[in-house]
Amino acid sequence: MTSRPQRCTSLLETQVAPRFYGGTVSEGAGAAGPSTTRGEKVPTHWVSMIKHTLSHLGPAVSAERMLRDYVNILYRPAAVAGRSATANSYAQARALASWSAKVRGTWPQVHVEHVDSVGVSEDPQIGDTLQVNAYVALNALTPEDVCVEVAYGRAEENDALADITMMEPAGEGGPGQRAAPVQRFVGHRPVRAVWLHGPRPAAA
Repeated sequence: MTSRPQRCTSLLETQVAPRFYGGTVSEGAGAAGPSTTRGEKVPTHWVSMIKHTLSHLGPAVSAERMLRDYVNILYRPAAVAGRSATANSYAQARALASWSAKVRGTWPQVHVEHVDSVGVSEDPQIGDTLQVNAYVALNALTPEDVCVEVAYGRAEENDALADITMMEPAGEGGPGQRAAPVQRFVGHRPVRAVWLHGPRPAAA
């Protein structure tokens, strides 16, 4: 395996130098057209690459495009957010501060009570639906205040998970559910593959 200095030297010798010092005429110069060889030994291949870059990337890197992106992506959304935050005597900002204080004060008491699953027998079949129930102690919080995630995947021989995928089960009762000491979050996942013994089957 070659080292980085060797790769850099090889790149200079085989790619950069021939293009800059060589007399090769490049035909792929895009809208600007190819460069032609002249008597003053202009690096035509290198110039052709520059012309190709300017003709293809020039409109994308213009100051007009940059200013338009700044206005549409940054300045206008920031102005809208600023007006929303200050409206009604900063009502939105006050609500966010109150919610943040509530979550920070309650978070040390939030924990997962237990997790179980139903819907799949000891002989699972492709197409069965696995229901995952996560019971989470939220105390003064509501399901809308938190995001519960369940990680699932293929169990290895050492019980470690491989090919992990994340799922977000929904709080039972939906939006507006009142706070309760323990909330159930329910998620469903169809069984797409089954392997009980031996190595994992190869993907089709």
